[in-house]
Amino acid sequence: MRYRLGLVGKAIGQSRMPRLQRYLAQLHGFDLEYLLHDFEHIAAAQPMHYILRLQDEGCDGLNVTHPFKQAVVPLVSRAVVPDHAAVGAYNTLVFREGSILGGNTDYSGFLRAWRYRFGGQLPGRVLLAGAGGVGHAVAHALARLGAEQMLVADLDSGKAAALSTSLQGTAGDVQVIAADAIADHMQQCDGLVNCTTLGTLQHPGSPFSAEHTGPQRWAFDAVYTPLHTTFLQQCRKAGLTTLTGFDLWIFQGVDAFNLFTGASISVDEQVIETTLAWLD
Repeated sequence: MRYRLGLVGKAIGQSRMPRLQRYLAQLHGFDLEYLLHDFEHIAAAQPMHYILRLQDEGCDGLNVTHPFKQAVVPLVSRAVVPDHAAVGAYNTLVFREGSILGGNTDYSGFLRAWRYRFGGQLPGRVLLAGAGGVGHAVAHALARLGAEQMLVADLDSGKAAALSTSLQGTAGDVQVIAADAIADHMQQCDGLVNCTTLGTLQHPGSPFSAEHTGPQRWAFDAVYTPLHTTFLQQCRKAGLTTLTGFDLWIFQGVDAFNLFTGASISVDEQVIETTLAWLD
């Protein structure tokens, strides 16, 4: 069977997801076509209509990235994995028998990445910056991992409030804090999480001050281009254990491949060594 897949997003010309999906297909004997659908260059007025057209044209599934992870929710008939629905965003769409099934492999990928790097360590008290699609996924994963407390900050206070509401009943204690008050709360936390675009090549910087970095135990940055972000460099210098954007990227990409194809591929050292070289 030939799988017709793709990635939908904006400014995704440098994405390595096509290379990853083709690599996994070659490694495990699948026939796969994978295309980019970049709305930086597509003039379609209705992105969701465009996705439905791809489904009608025989596409088997799509990865979804910024800024569409939450916008695609109304298209989804049901979550392909039941607990993914609570996240409130999808980064994987599987087209099956006329229906669209949604998956959030940012959520499942973060769970796997955490356990791969940190084992059974508990997150403790977490300060999370960025309440968009990936922020929702990571926050729900941290709740699943047993976070004791979560402080959520976003420049859009409405997004932070929506994430806080979605976490009620799943996380121990969730509070919204102002984005300009992040530094005031850093020292009481065990973990720092960046789910903003700060740190990317287009938006350099960090939402966390180096001055208040150090008392924490661990840090995660969803950004993986560049791999060694300003934020992660300041955390390592201060002695924190770090989880990188690459860790999330590789685990969520393999999870997406499995949802698309029905395979049960695991992330092993060969896959990590090969794909990490693409970013170094």
